[in-house]
Amino acid sequence: MALSKIDPAGLDIGQIGGRRNLIINGDFQVSQRGDYTSATSVTNATYYLDRWRGSIAGCSATIQDTGRKQKMVCTSGGTGTMRTLQIVEPQTINKFLGQKVTLSAKVTSNSSDCRLLSYMDGWQTESAVHSGGGTEETLSVTFTVPSSPISVEASYIIGIDGEQSANVNVNTNDYFEVTEVQLEVGTVATPFEHISYGEQLALCQRYYYKSIFAPISGYNPTTSRADGTVVFPVPMRDAPTALETTGTASDYTVYFQSGGVICNSIPTIASPTTIHGGYVRFNCPVSFVIGQGCLMAPYTTGAYLAWSAEL
Repeated sequence: MALSKIDPAGLDIGQIGGRRNLIINGDFQVSQRGDYTSATSVTNATYYLDRWRGSIAGCSATIQDTGRKQKMVCTSGGTGTMRTLQIVEPQTINKFLGQKVTLSAKVTSNSSDCRLLSYMDGWQTESAVHSGGGTEETLSVTFTVPSSPISVEASYIIGIDGEQSANVNVNTNDYFEVTEVQLEVGTVATPFEHISYGEQLALCQRYYYKSIFAPISGYNPTTSRADGTVVFPVPMRDAPTALETTGTASDYTVYFQSGGVICNSIPTIASPTTIHGGYVRFNCPVSFVIGQGCLMAPYTTGAYLAWSAEL
């Protein structure tokens, strides 16, 4: 039986020995990809605030960080869906096969088609629906995890959507704003589990790691290539398959041992790459001395490297 902590007022404030909330960054306090304090156009199936993916069909929308809340607004209506979702790793949800889990969130919306949904290798039949009255409401819904292991996807969804993701009319200026998203074992939505920014950041960095580009020591394995090693702050979910950069060659510099500076190469991933780190590679249009050392460094303020192991 799990032990609980009780505050002086008698409120159950969580289990001892582990997180209750299976959702990461449920209060949207981590946003490595950008601050999004201004509304940003949504591209379908793209991650914005950490661990949260925008999902739109049949309409256009913006997304915005409104202060530990995420807001989506329809800018051009149509028949479809407008939502945000988080994919939970199968090995996490598969610990609870055949059990009940409860999804809850604080939601504000002007649409009575704003709801909470779940997909676990198939759409779940239950949902929780907002009144559409424009005030904040606490919504919760309980799902049964399938008895067979999840192999494709377990995702938890908030947005303007139909039951089991049927299309609805998403009108221009329809919106929803959400915070304190929690997924927990059992049939009761307990108070949101607040954790520190540092802990939340480390959880997010398992999937996506963005670093303002600090100098990296490396060497020249060929006459036209510089390789350096990056160590991730936490082990990633899987060996990352993508390296994001500022995308501008002049943002980066390679200083090489025999003298000289290169400022026109965008870094790429080099093999091998593991969950713990990997190589950054610069293919440079000069002649290096093989085996010499080099230093890869930012040339402009804000140059960054970001590694992705998202689901």
